[in-house]
Amino acid sequence: MRRLSCLLALCLTLTSGCSAFVPNSRDELIGRWEGSALFRSATTSMVLIVGRSADSSLVAHLSAPEWLVLEEAVDSLVWEAPRVRFSLPRLDPPLRFEGFARAGRISGRFDSPAFPRLERVESQAKVALRRTASVPPMTSSEHVRLQSSQGDINATLRYPADLLTHPALVLLAVHSSTMQRHQQALADTFARAGWVTLVVDAPVDESAASATVALRWLAAHQRVDGHVGVWVHASAQQIAASLPVGAPLSFVVSVSGVAETGSRVPTLMVRGARDDSRTEASVVETNLPRHHVFPGADHELRLRVRGDEPFEWPRVAPGYIDTLLAWTGRVVGLAPRSAWPDSAVPKLELRPGWR
Repeated sequence: MRRLSCLLALCLTLTSGCSAFVPNSRDELIGRWEGSALFRSATTSMVLIVGRSADSSLVAHLSAPEWLVLEEAVDSLVWEAPRVRFSLPRLDPPLRFEGFARAGRISGRFDSPAFPRLERVESQAKVALRRTASVPPMTSSEHVRLQSSQGDINATLRYPADLLTHPALVLLAVHSSTMQRHQQALADTFARAGWVTLVVDAPVDESAASATVALRWLAAHQRVDGHVGVWVHASAQQIAASLPVGAPLSFVVSVSGVAETGSRVPTLMVRGARDDSRTEASVVETNLPRHHVFPGADHELRLRVRGDEPFEWPRVAPGYIDTLLAWTGRVVGLAPRSAWPDSAVPKLELRPGWR
């Protein structure tokens, strides 16, 4: 009898121990997952966070820092233990995932109509994510509404999770949905590096008056140390150039804008070498020493692959973010920081027989 009791106790122990390795409820998927995706020879890192909504259904967001994608909502999340499926239709390229969650890992494949398809060549991306501990937020954000003589201005304010004052950056509105996502992720990256940022989401018009309201409001914020710069893209550069002399402007970062002969404040101009909207590249490079051209990048400063060139994920041009942080930091006297400090994010692990 005693031997039978011991055997029963051993069976119960083994059963309870195995439950942690065989997901059988939606709670097994909730948490933070970090890792990478590999297509051909191109690797990119990403973070998937799965939670529960008010109606108890699963919700998830994906962030990819190298793409400047911040908390992109996941669609069609299906959890049929151990299988996982979801899609990211608004990304460029759109992605569909099918895989498995086992023993603290999610592994599977991304499929996309944008992936090149050749005979006898892999046409799906391998994905490997590992459950990691939750991390405290490094930034805080809030939606604000600024009042101007021409109407309200909607904006998103971000700042480091501390009680110190910091230099600030206004990011003027853009029309491209891809650039809007990039803007929010760029603002978060700057906030992690010690900046207060204000993304102008939807100004009432595209005038210098609206930009001046945003600049003055941010300069007067209690978390700002008095240094305020502006980030503009393409045609919005004209707004920055027409700001009144009394505007609290410390510098301008102009992305994919037209050539200028000078500015009353320090100005950094950046563009992609494959920006098809530009024709005066040689003039800009000759006349503006503070001008950076990023090889392989397009109008949105993303890598653009042409012809038979090797596949590359649609990430921002290597060095773009670090260039912005280093240059703006020098202007305001802020110690330089890396755009993406090493956070021990696990890399893609490929083992024989992996699923």
